[in-house]
Amino acid sequence: DPSLRSLKLHFYQCKKMNDKSLEVVFSQIFKNLTSLTSLDLRFPGYSEITDQSLNHLTFLVIKNLTGLKVLHLNFSTCWELTDKGLNILCCQGLKNLTLLTSLSIKYVGVSAMTDESLNTLCSQVIKNLPFLTSITVDFSEIKKITDASWNNFQEILKYFGFDK
Repeated sequence: DPSLRSLKLHFYQCKKMNDKSLEVVFSQIFKNLTSLTSLDLRFPGYSEITDQSLNHLTFLVIKNLTGLKVLHLNFSTCWELTDKGLNILCCQGLKNLTLLTSLSIKYVGVSAMTDESLNTLCSQVIKNLPFLTSITVDFSEIKKITDASWNNFQEILKYFGFDK
């Protein structure tokens, strides 16, 4: 239904889904849902998805949802994801969602993520979303993210006045 405003899709531990499966899901489900204002996508535990899925998410879903106000993404324990995939999602998709008021991104335990991911999220996305009032960033159990990146994140929060 093109008038649908809110959608939640949770794919917990769907181990047989892969990049190709998600391409089909994204292209079929979202082609007529351009009126969404709230989207919650959860894919924790997918062992077969790679940065290609984030590419599909960016260009088959996010690019068409310019009216989105609430976005929740959970890719926790998707071991094959890297900084490159999050960079595409941030720089080509999320930063253009200028009406977002709430953003939640979870990458718990995605071991290939580094400081680059958090820095890109801060500099390319969060700083460019003027209506953002709620932010959740969960990069727990990612050993390659250092204190320097978290300091950068704190500076972004100060930019929004969250330091008071």
